[in-house]
Amino acid sequence: MDRNRDLAKGLSRIENKNKYTPSKGVILIDDTTEHVGPFCAITALAAAAVDVDQCNMSFIEDVADFTIPVGVTIYGNFTSIELDSGSVLAYYA
Repeated sequence: MDRNRDLAKGLSRIENKNKYTPSKGVILIDDTTEHVGPFCAITALAAAAVDVDQCNMSFIEDVADFTIPVGVTIYGNFTSIELDSGSVLAYYA
């Protein structure tokens, strides 16, 4: 858990530098607010429950909320991402 916390702190500094440059970079998402992409990939740092009602994932239709297991990366065209729990790295497209 300490490793994830340390990684999150380091990425937070990167996020602040890249906050307004969505064409490149990565963002740590560990809250329950909507984050606007576009994102091309999401990697779970802690099991992440994705709230699809609050996300715009144009490549998936009629899907229920789902959980991304720790260490798993999913790829797609994510216009926005909102979590119910957990933490992820979201890679800007």
